[in-house]
Amino acid sequence: MAYIGKLTLISFPLSFTSQTWNDYYLSWNPSEYGNVSFFLHRAEKIWRPDLAFSSAIGDRMFRVDDAFISVNHKGGIEFAPGGVSTHSCELDMRLFPFDTQTCRFVVGTWFSTARSVQLVPLGIRSLTKVSNEIWDMIDNQTEIISNGEDAAMLIAFSLTVRRKPLYYIVNVIIPLLVLSFLNIMVFRVSPKSGEKVSLSITILLAFAIWMTMLNDLTPRSSDLIPILGTFITALMLLSAVSTTVSVYIVRIYNFDENYAIPSWVERIVRFSPFKRSRATRHEKNELDSNPTLSWQAVALALDQFAFIVVSLITAGLIISCVVGFILQPPLERNLQ
Repeated sequence: MAYIGKLTLISFPLSFTSQTWNDYYLSWNPSEYGNVSFFLHRAEKIWRPDLAFSSAIGDRMFRVDDAFISVNHKGGIEFAPGGVSTHSCELDMRLFPFDTQTCRFVVGTWFSTARSVQLVPLGIRSLTKVSNEIWDMIDNQTEIISNGEDAAMLIAFSLTVRRKPLYYIVNVIIPLLVLSFLNIMVFRVSPKSGEKVSLSITILLAFAIWMTMLNDLTPRSSDLIPILGTFITALMLLSAVSTTVSVYIVRIYNFDENYAIPSWVERIVRFSPFKRSRATRHEKNELDSNPTLSWQAVALALDQFAFIVVSLITAGLIISCVVGFILQPPLERNLQ
């Protein structure tokens, strides 16, 4: 069992750590012992190689005394204990939830040198041959690391897994896109309805909840920030700005008509396409002929302008996020 990052982030059931070697002191002639060709014995009574995981967290020595060892009459010994080993691994979460992770687990002799113990890798075998509900195992490699006969001999196992993104698409990404659309629709709500500001605040709180959810799904790191996390942060900031603008639009809409509109504001609104785009033909003619302008017209023009600006910014953020997922270069890391 291998864990990467958080203890519950990546877990794959691997085959037992199968160890085989020859001990000629334990060979015999089966015909002299009732045709017994093999036997099982407790591991604590038989010599075993002093293997240890140099990449493990916690107990690195791999010694299971209560397991059994199979010994055949030719001195061939097979030791396949089970257990759980916890390892550390640097994760590249930038492409979450479309990420692929490669982790390296190093096992070798603790005291013995390559002169006395030679290690030969057998590879990684999955018990189930089927990936778990979160990850697909796409590749595994083994490599012998030798630093001379007087140094310990090491074997490195590299495991590459790809995250299954469907759960995150359905439960994170699609709701985010819906919230982005609702954030734009805030500026289609009439300022006189009384629901404009409350809708903006509700959407802002929803973005904050989604940010908390993403933080719970990913490891805490300041080195590699997920693109999706940056996208949510940008949307949350945009929602905060939209809420602020909505407050001012409602305030302007309810201004006292006795309060004079500045001449420069009146000129901009009167000839602005934003106000005219939401007006009927009769209203356009009245707007052109009426020498005075109301604060309601100013608020509606600002509402239309904010709708277009927020729509363009949201579309730009979505396109940037998609391009980031496609063009993000792989992280160069030292897996030693």
